[in-house]
Amino acid sequence: MPQDKALPSTALASSRGLVQTSACACFNVRKAARAVTQHFAGFMSETGLTETQFSILALLAQTGPQTGPLPMGKLAEMLFMDRTTLTRNVRPLQTKALVDIVPGQDSRTREVMITDPGLEALNDALPAWSRAQESLLASFGHEDWRDLKGRLEHLTAATRSPRSP
Repeated sequence: MPQDKALPSTALASSRGLVQTSACACFNVRKAARAVTQHFAGFMSETGLTETQFSILALLAQTGPQTGPLPMGKLAEMLFMDRTTLTRNVRPLQTKALVDIVPGQDSRTREVMITDPGLEALNDALPAWSRAQESLLASFGHEDWRDLKGRLEHLTAATRSPRSP
């Protein structure tokens, strides 16, 4: 017969602190990010691109004419993504010939650039992205989005401030 498992008294004492975790910035921002990603994924599925891949292509298309190929490290930094995650998302784009990865200025670096088929795929995906964006803003509100976007930019900058121990 299974026994009821009670929390140890130390866990009960510390559970008061758990109430504060419901306001955890990391948890709440990640939860919202997952919800928004799922929303966009529903629209983007018809394009053959994930939202992350779409964002990578869009960033490369926006910066490419001015900068040429971007070093993987710089692209990762611009996306606030670690290099391993970026590589995992860029690999299928490279397989589909939507991006090229070329040697960087030294043998240790690689640079990524959008290809003509990548620009075509991005342009083909823009209507789906636009429908996802408009659907979300219709529900959330354009003014609320402008306010939240500004607050998210402030939050992102705050994470780059010097940390205290």
